[in-house]
Amino acid sequence: MLENLEQSNWTRKNADHLFSRATFGGTPEEREAFYQLGKNEGIEAAVDSLTEATEDWSNHPYPEWTYDPEDPNGDELSSSTKWEDFTDWYIGMLRNGDPLSGKILKFL
Repeated sequence: MLENLEQSNWTRKNADHLFSRATFGGTPEEREAFYQLGKNEGIEAAVDSLTEATEDWSNHPYPEWTYDPEDPNGDELSSSTKWEDFTDWYIGMLRNGDPLSGKILKFL
């Protein structure tokens, strides 16, 4: 079980770790500003950064790779239906899903 981080333990190292996990990086200035928020506001900002929509995917066209029934490794998929289902799910998550899922899906 995780223990609460005491305010006295809110260090730049802890803040940097949380910031990099929640935002996938950041400039030194952004990391310092995050640290300066303090523990409570910093954690709230980290959660907000994961749940805020930063991009509007609703009008993006389907990527070119979605039209090819071959996977990136060159293996033919057993069924084009599986590929279509995956494509619809993936693009649907980006267009209509929660922002955290959309951000994570970009790394697939």
